[in-house]
Formats: sequence, structure tokens, C-alpha cells
Amino acid sequence: MMRLLALFFLVTTACQTTHEKNAILLKDRIEKLQPLSEWKPIRCEVKTELAPQQAQKYIAAFPEEKEHIEDWDMTYEWTPRRSRCEIHPKALTPVTANQRAFMEEAFCTLMQVFWVHSPFDDLKVEPNNIEDHDKQVFLRQKEDSDLGLYLDKESMSFETKTARKGTYSAKYALHGTHWLPSEIKHETLTFKFLLKDFEWEDGIRTPPKSFWIYVGDVGDATPHTQAQIGECKAY
Repeated sequence: MMRLLALFFLVTTACQTTHEKNAILLKDRIEKLQPLSEWKPIRCEVKTELAPQQAQKYIAAFPEEKEHIEDWDMTYEWTPRRSRCEIHPKALTPVTANQRAFMEEAFCTLMQVFWVHSPFDDLKVEPNNIEDHDKQVFLRQKEDSDLGLYLDKESMSFETKTARKGTYSAKYALHGTHWLPSEIKHETLTFKFLLKDFEWEDGIRTPPKSFWIYVGDVGDATPHTQAQIGECKAY
């Protein structure tokens, strides 16, 4: 990918075209969101807390686990690797099996793509596919379609439109010298899945201390589960 763009980054004239400015912007975003290429797999303990509204929904759906839900004390084991991710509840019951689906989406899809990796990983970038869209730079991935990655020109935010899995988007904020997610969203025609309220350590690229999972249909997403990442060890 970098070879394909190299000629566009070597801009020496004082007067830059829109295409050259967009190529420089793309280079800046790629450099700021380098994947954890030197990062080694870890295993972390994740403590969860149910939002009150979600706890009531679970009690209605799983009345036989009412006592367990009211006295919620569920931890997961999260193992992010460069090419794989796993997250398992310490105790598997019908209600934790349901919650596990949300945890997998949060940790092994969204966090895997936007924290372990970079949104630019495996992205095809060719100079003639870099398009200017007013406030965004569009990296077209399929001819005559709107599928691809949209970069905001002003903020560190991205939106990826896919053919079958809806739209993924992420916003990043600077913590020390690292750009880390402040919000990650997966949205389709039927549901909205959101990670936000991140708490990070400043200055180092370690797992977040905590974040909230929000879930909803086409309307507003509501709190579902808070994930609190505890002790992490080398895998």
C-alpha cells in the first residue's frame, strides 16, 4: 500500500492540488494509527457490570437466573492476539452465553480492528481511488459504489461502509503520544452497537481500563454492559 502512495507523498511544490493534500492527509492518518506490530499477545481478566435496564431485561428473559443477575459478578478472560481473539466467561450459563455475544462483538470485532490493528490494515489504496468529498477523503474500494473508507479532514475519525456488514466508524483521541479510540460504532439497518466512555492510561498503549457497551435498534443505543479490564499477563 505504501509503495502505491509513495509518489503522492513526495510533494515538493509550494502550491498543492486537492489530490496532493488528500494524499498527505492519508499519509498522516496511516502513520498515527500504526497497528501494534511489536505488541505481544496478552491475557486479561475482564469484570462486567450490567446496566440496570439490561439487568431487568435479563431477569424477564432468564427468570431462573434472577438471583444470579441481581447479584451479578461475572468475569471474562480476554486473549487478544494479532491474528485471533478470544473472550470466554468464567462461568457459562444461559444468560452469560447471551452476554458473551455482545462481548465478542465488542472485544473480538471492534477492539480487534480499531485498537489491536489499524483501520488501514488490508485496505487497498491506489492513487486513482483517493477522492475528495468536501469534508472527507474517500478511499473507494469498489468501482461505482460508495463502499470504502471515509476519513474526516478535521478530526481523527473514520467511517467504513461494507457490502454486507453495515458501517463501522471510529473516533480517536490523543493520549500521551498515542491515538486511541474514544468511540467505536457498528451500525446496520436493524441495529446499532457502540463502545464509548473509554478510560485509558495516558502515555502508554495498554488495554483500556474500562468502557461501556451500548446497544440499540435504529434509534438511540442504551447502556448494556460496562467492561472493566483488570490484570493482564503475557500470553
